[in-house]
Amino acid sequence: MITEGKIRFNLFYKDPAFGIRSGRGFEAYEVWESLCIYGINTEMLKALGDFGIEVLTNLCNCMYSTAYIPEDLKTSVFILLPKKPKATDCSDYRTISLMCHILKLLLSIIMQRMSQKIERETSDRQTGFRKNSGTREAIFSLKVTAERYLWYIKKYSPVSSTIPKPLTR
Repeated sequence: MITEGKIRFNLFYKDPAFGIRSGRGFEAYEVWESLCIYGINTEMLKALGDFGIEVLTNLCNCMYSTAYIPEDLKTSVFILLPKKPKATDCSDYRTISLMCHILKLLLSIIMQRMSQKIERETSDRQTGFRKNSGTREAIFSLKVTAERYLWYIKKYSPVSSTIPKPLTR
């Protein structure tokens, strides 16, 4: 989140513009996912304190303003974990990407800013690719509307009373 010329991580700061914590901070990472490519874990970044946050803030601001991410930060390692024993097909593997924590933080902040801007621009009637407004909900509302329409036509249509019922024995 950029405020007053700085990206603020939600470990120590709250963003006054939105009134909520923004960005995915250090505390959002679990212990088991804390290692990155370079052997730096999240606990080391937390231990840096305010000084470390200032350095990371300046680094992220520099990358954000120049739109240049160094090649070392772009590097990530993909690890394939088998979902089943004796996995042979690609769909039988789970892929994990190990990347630098600084890049993870920067990408999560950019993603959150983009999603907030997109949310403001899209209509309330937009379904799909939004929270609590997916295609499943759209299909359900269409089905309910169609059922209500058929019920209304059946009950109040003058034609429906003249239609003969099938003969039963």
